[in-house]
Amino acid sequence: DKNAGINAAEMAEKLKVKGIMTRPFFLGLHEQPVLSQFCSSINIKFPVTEYISRYGFYLPSGMTLTEDHIKRISSELCSVLGRKK
Repeated sequence: DKNAGINAAEMAEKLKVKGIMTRPFFLGLHEQPVLSQFCSSINIKFPVTEYISRYGFYLPSGMTLTEDHIKRISSELCSVLGRKK
């Protein structure tokens, strides 16, 4: 959220310091190098995809993630944002 006062890269770094790894989102298909040559010739834009790929990130996930892990991740996110959970 633009109003959060922190971007995805800053959030990821703050979470990393707390031992929570993140990954940035992938570029949209229209911006992938192998496909961009086809999209650039028709000047196509996907503003939502572009926004998400630049400002979003993946949190830890998977079958081994426990409820305690989820609570900790959630708590740390709230802490970085200065919000109470």
